[in-house]
Amino acid sequence: MIFIGVIAFYSLLGWYLDNVVPNNRGVPKHLLFFLDPCYWLPSVFGDQAQRFHAKKHQEVDNGINSEKDMILQLEKAGGKHEGVRCLGLSKTYLSLLGGHQTDALKNVYFQIGKGELLGVMGQNGAGKSTRINVLCGQVKHDGGNAKIYEGEIETRLQYCRKRMGVVS
Repeated sequence: MIFIGVIAFYSLLGWYLDNVVPNNRGVPKHLLFFLDPCYWLPSVFGDQAQRFHAKKHQEVDNGINSEKDMILQLEKAGGKHEGVRCLGLSKTYLSLLGGHQTDALKNVYFQIGKGELLGVMGQNGAGKSTRINVLCGQVKHDGGNAKIYEGEIETRLQYCRKRMGVVS
């Protein structure tokens, strides 16, 4: 009887730790995830959670779109920009086996002013390294453009490389 209790305890402990300890399969759950009714009854409570997450995603999308609009307005106004400005950078990788396409960068807009630092964080496969490699000229981008101190990476790559420092 004690043997069955020990097996049950270690099984529950393994299940719990598998959900809360970070690993290579995604984002860990909150320490008290098992108290959330959405975990146990997703068909009943899942709709509420989806609406909540959709609202959060909409807020993020609105922020991204306002940043994109600001960058496009600054670009149209002309003027000299000291720093890095990315204008719709895109990069797609093709699979060698099945012709499957993976978008590493999809319409990326951002700018970094003179003297600012940029730290890029994200999940595996989010396009962090691809973004830096495109800016450094190590990887050819498929669409959009980037300017580094008014030098475009397509036409003045050596000029851009002299004005940029990258630590990876």
